[in-house]
Amino acid sequence: MKPRTFILRDEIIRANCVRLLADISIDKPLRVTIKNFVKPRSTNQNALYWAWLAIIERDTGQDKDDLHSLFKRQFLPRKFVEIDGVSREVEPHTPKCTTVEFSEYMERVSAFAVRELGIVLPGPGEDWAA
Repeated sequence: MKPRTFILRDEIIRANCVRLLADISIDKPLRVTIKNFVKPRSTNQNALYWAWLAIIERDTGQDKDDLHSLFKRQFLPRKFVEIDGVSREVEPHTPKCTTVEFSEYMERVSAFAVRELGIVLPGPGEDWAA
């Protein structure tokens, strides 16, 4: 069965979801998960963030991909997976951030740029020219 996702915003969508559930065969076990919807980071946030990395790259000579890896490790919560009973740390992944989480991450990057590098990064709506 092809996975389906519903964002329940109104009664019509809820009715469609309930109708689908009522019609699904339960010959095989299925997983149904209901959780609060959180908006993923926005494309505008992502564009601004990569513009920041280009500015920092220009001013420091450090590769923007390396800066991205450094900032993720430094400013995102640590993440672990368990493999064969052993907990192992994995690199955080920014596309999984919500808009709020990514905003907090960007605030930390911006503060670091000012405090440690003396670089003032543009805010949303400001000139991003690197």
